[in-house]
Amino acid sequence: MAVAFYDQYMVLSIVQMIGCLTVIASLLSKYVYFPRSLPIPDAILFLLGVIFVPSVLVFILYFYVKSRGNLKAILK
Repeated sequence: MAVAFYDQYMVLSIVQMIGCLTVIASLLSKYVYFPRSLPIPDAILFLLGVIFVPSVLVFILYFYVKSRGNLKAILK
């Protein structure tokens, strides 16, 4: 797409970066509750992070800290 729409490369880069952030947030939200599934309140929190893109960085940090603690207990 960057070759065909070379005048819109900045918009394409931003969309790709948002997509990568969403994938990272979804992986981390899965590992917050690794043996179990994601509860509804955290799923809603994740959905809000996807809808409001600037807040996805805050949710990534939140999910990272929480998943790191949960996985550390499992991996010991």
